Amino acid sequence: MLTPEDFATLSARFSALEKRVALQDVEIKELKKKLLEKDELLALRDAEIIELKAKLNQNSSNSSKPPSKDSPNFDRNQTRRGKSKKKIGGQKGHSGSTLEMVDNPDEINFHTAPAVCDGCGASTDGLAIEVISRHQEFDIPSPPPPIVTEHRVLGCTCGQCGRRLQGQLPNGVSSAPTSYGKRICSYVAYLSVRHYLPYARLKELMFDLFGTSVSTGTLVNMIARKAKECEPTVQLIKKTISSSEVVGADETFAREAGRRVILWIWCTLQYVYLARGPNRAYEVIEREWPNGFPSSTLTSDRWSPQLKTPAAANQICVHHLLRECRGLKQREKATPWVEIMMALLKDIVKYGALGRRCYRKTYESIEADLDELLDDKWIEHEYLPAEELKLYKGLKKQRGKLTTCLYHKNVPPDNDDAERGVRGAKVKMNVSSQWRSQSGTERYCAIRSVIATAIRQGLRPLDILMGTKALKFG
Repeated sequence: MLTPEDFATLSARFSALEKRVALQDVEIKELKKKLLEKDELLALRDAEIIELKAKLNQNSSNSSKPPSKDSPNFDRNQTRRGKSKKKIGGQKGHSGSTLEMVDNPDEINFHTAPAVCDGCGASTDGLAIEVISRHQEFDIPSPPPPIVTEHRVLGCTCGQCGRRLQGQLPNGVSSAPTSYGKRICSYVAYLSVRHYLPYARLKELMFDLFGTSVSTGTLVNMIARKAKECEPTVQLIKKTISSSEVVGADETFAREAGRRVILWIWCTLQYVYLARGPNRAYEVIEREWPNGFPSSTLTSDRWSPQLKTPAAANQICVHHLLRECRGLKQREKATPWVEIMMALLKDIVKYGALGRRCYRKTYESIEADLDELLDDKWIEHEYLPAEELKLYKGLKKQRGKLTTCLYHKNVPPDNDDAERGVRGAKVKMNVSSQWRSQSGTERYCAIRSVIATAIRQGLRPLDILMGTKALKFG
């Protein structure tokens, strides 16, 4: 039987245990809280690692990253095209091209037979000579000196009123005592804009090939003169694009006097118009196309100012979406939703190809599958990870702009035409580094618009710049 002393001792021990348990409970709660915080921190870091890995693995095949930004280790020869049954090289029926002999060569050299026979030593003097074979060598002449044309302005004095009368210089001839002609200005613009030569190399080339020493300032003035000559043609190009059935639009970064600016492009299969931004804002579109494209289908990427442009219809570039899906598929925790979406986008590319008619059964099937992939259940079940959910929401919002190509055979499923059209500016920067001023960028855009249009029409750009031929309109 417990005595009062034993009971008091037990009570004291129990009270001490209660305090100790209470302290341990508090300590356990603190440790659980810290553990939870560490778990959250680890989860956050895991997400950052996944995101960084995804960014590290981005290239021109799985994102909108341009090829110029690809890692040196990236295999540029990889292809996503399916295997072809065609043999490598020229196909049967292909019309090849070769160097053919001419009937009237500029120079003929005769190579006579030896004076004595190398078999018996007899003389060959007086024997009949015949042509054994003909061999023509094609080459270009040495650098010619410049052709100097003098324009003499003649005048006289009117015998009736004494007024001094004089002739007028032809259009394009400078009033200065000496100047360079239209042909050499065209060459300079052609080599600078079409072949991307920087001024230093352009000066060297002009001297080595044509024997003409031209200063940098003169080269700049020549390009300015040619850009001014091109301006009426550029305005005709712009007017024609504004009323075209299908217009492609894109934009890209460029460097100008140490800062970044934006070059914009609007084009069709036969016309190209380039303009300096200076930014990616909608105000550039308002400046260039205040009425938008009311009778055109506009193809572009998913950049909001492009989609905001007034147009009869829109087609989002499916190739952009395929690259984005390919990047998502390569991420950790990617879902089958991305793979199914990729397959569907490939069907849109296949059946909505430029010039191809899509039949009702096919486009109804594609539309039904697209509705299924953009159904609200994907949000309700929280099935998609954050990056896929972002794409899902964007496509759901732009649903009506995904399949326009299925209903109009002249509308392509991609915006590759505009992307190719603006690529020349990137090459120009890689070669020449940057433009020195706003006016230099604008001059490039004007001349490049004419050159790119000539190329699309199958014309020689140099003929257009020299004025010996004209672009086709109407």
